Amino acid sequence: MKSFLIYFFVLILVQISHAQIKNIKHVDHNNYWYITVPQWIQPGYDFIQSFSTDSFIIENNYYRKQIIKLSTYSEWEETILYFREDEGKVYKREANEKEYLAFDYTAKVHDSLYAGSTNCIYVVSKVDSILTLDGKWRKRFSLNNSQISHPKMTWVEGIGNIESLYDLTSGCIIFDPEPLFNCMVTNNQPIYSFNSSCIVSLDDKPVVVDYSLKPNPVHDQFEISGDLQHIENVEICDIWGKPIITNFLNKETVFNINNLTSGLYLCHIKLKNGKNLIRKFTKI
Repeated sequence: MKSFLIYFFVLILVQISHAQIKNIKHVDHNNYWYITVPQWIQPGYDFIQSFSTDSFIIENNYYRKQIIKLSTYSEWEETILYFREDEGKVYKREANEKEYLAFDYTAKVHDSLYAGSTNCIYVVSKVDSILTLDGKWRKRFSLNNSQISHPKMTWVEGIGNIESLYDLTSGCIIFDPEPLFNCMVTNNQPIYSFNSSCIVSLDDKPVVVDYSLKPNPVHDQFEISGDLQHIENVEICDIWGKPIITNFLNKETVFNINNLTSGLYLCHIKLKNGKNLIRKFTKI
């Protein structure tokens, strides 16, 4: 009898928690995801992901544009990706491309989630609930894909993939570098934290002058634009983070890379305040 009452109580609690899950938006410009690019891309860096305040109409649907910024920089930059949400389903697309399923928070156990590719089919193996830091119960999904090298994925409703932030389509692609999910906030309030440390306010970020490489792609030489007096040194590295050229900054700010082979490279800009910036460029 005692075991039955415990089972009955747990069942009621789960039913109540599921009943409380409603109106939790994923595509919302008040949501911020904090991401870390691992240290194997030396020296590693943090960035923030969110959505635009404005909506864009594409093929009669309203989308919000993905926006990102470095945690050490005050300006947001738009990406080429657009997202929309429709009754718990989140869709992703480039402006002139077909949209794909990113997240489906209405999925049930044994559902197959298809994102437009034969190897991008995840099967929902488990659905339960967790209590997040905002005091709300949210659905948690366990997904499996037997056709790829990283077959498991865990979603939380309104937050996304809590392991590496990948959506459904991105989870079927090998990324370089691989972003790691740290935490998620809404209106500067922590909602979920993977490592018990979560940036709460966006207002206290130090302003750092941005730097860019021109031209990019580059044939034989490029120039760094920005406030050069704050730069301590510059390193040109291969895509794996191995330094090729160090302290490569002169008064003319022109970088001659004529001897490098064609491919993708990283420009590590170390500032005098200890901050590190990474800019990718392509040698053609």
